[in-house]
Amino acid sequence: MADVAVNVKISTESQDNLEDIMEKIKKTCRVNAIKLEEIGFGIKIIKAQIFVDDKVEGFDAVEERIKAIKGVNELDVLSMDRQ
Repeated sequence: MADVAVNVKISTESQDNLEDIMEKIKKTCRVNAIKLEEIGFGIKIIKAQIFVDDKVEGFDAVEERIKAIKGVNELDVLSMDRQ
């Protein structure tokens, strides 16, 4: 198994349902850590570390599943590390 740890930043369309979106992300992929981070003026983003088995599926498939969650606006990859 060749796990890759991917750190992502997820912005949402609204600040109202962040906890719901975080729960959906947890159900969508293998989340190691997930948290809210305030970026200023009361605006929060979701930061997560996600494990992906690159021999089974690449990160592109995981990214598409996360982006398909209602309320997710944008996903940026911050870093990737092979475990």
